[in-house]
Amino acid sequence: MTIPTRIFLSYARGDDEPFVRQLYADLTAHGFKVWWDRQDMPSRGLTFLQEIRDAILAGDRLVLVVGPKAVTSDYVAAEWQCALEACQVVTPALRLGDFNLLPEQLSRAHCIDMRASRPYAQALAELLRVLDEPVAMLCELHNVPSLPANFLARPDDLQALSELVLGDVIRPTAITSAKQTALLQGMGGVGKSVLAAAFARSCEARRAFRDGIFWLTVGQQPDLFGLAQTAALALGGDKGELYDLTSAWGLLGKLLVDKTCLLVLDDVWDVRHVEKFCAALGPAGRMLVTTRDGGLATALGASVHRLDMLPEEDALRLMAKYAGLPLPGGATPSLPAAARQVAHECGCLPFALALCGAMHADHVSWKDILDALQAADLSFIEKQLPNYPFPDMLKSIKVSLDMLGR
Repeated sequence: MTIPTRIFLSYARGDDEPFVRQLYADLTAHGFKVWWDRQDMPSRGLTFLQEIRDAILAGDRLVLVVGPKAVTSDYVAAEWQCALEACQVVTPALRLGDFNLLPEQLSRAHCIDMRASRPYAQALAELLRVLDEPVAMLCELHNVPSLPANFLARPDDLQALSELVLGDVIRPTAITSAKQTALLQGMGGVGKSVLAAAFARSCEARRAFRDGIFWLTVGQQPDLFGLAQTAALALGGDKGELYDLTSAWGLLGKLLVDKTCLLVLDDVWDVRHVEKFCAALGPAGRMLVTTRDGGLATALGASVHRLDMLPEEDALRLMAKYAGLPLPGGATPSLPAAARQVAHECGCLPFALALCGAMHADHVSWKDILDALQAADLSFIEKQLPNYPFPDMLKSIKVSLDMLGR
């Protein structure tokens, strides 16, 4: 027995509710199990928002009826955002207004024209066809790190990275062998690895790379045989065929030739550590490299997204998260002047901000942290690393270690 597809209807009551009522009736008549608040809102002693969230998470798809009221409703936004976070497919159906109303996060979705100017039977037939299409399964993740507990979303950078890696999925683009590799470049502590992990864990990436997403941490002095072996075994290779680096590259090439997968090489310092992985990729494979070295993009002929320091308000939000301070509605926290100066001393680098926020959570005052940062003596480190370009991060590390000894 086939289980009917479960659909959540998201809409604003000011956007032609009679149309939504008709849509509910027609989708139900065609065998879908549809959740519509006018018909299905239970009374279980739960809050309204909890009931809605439970209904969305219990479903398979969400149909968003788009109109002027819907795109300005916080409730409606919370519904389709909840569905996206759960990796559900959101299908927009435009009822009122024009296609420019579609939220940015849904701009790549196929939006069905269901306005009154189009015959309803024709529009409904298109919607039914779309809803009958099977949803792409989410691929497996291999060694992809979890996101930090105080993860701060960087939607613009995530969008740019997605467009870089998935260019031929998003738009008609010819992908050369060089363009199979994308670089995420930025200074140490700026959040490259976290952003790469957020992309690898995104629903969009997990649907695009059906054969898996594989994470390899490279570093300055990598064990290339170990890395190639790890990748080959994760792809189903036979350990008996792995007896040296040459055999590992050969097996990896055979395993990747027909795979639609993503290799993430994190913390790369030398182009020679990437080249053999690039050569092993099949035509549908892609690689994402995180690095501090902008010169790697030229050496590989790859596309690059440069990750900058956080804007000040985002920096304060991140530091407040690690300090355990409440952020009502995601607003900028009300912090004393000393805390803002701490963020400035940290150079708005996420790693440094996290360290200082954690110190405050451990009952160190903002003023004490600021004084320690301003007084930090880095002369020894500067002698050992005379050209190290990230002194703000070094200061925060030194201060946090000093605090441990108190």
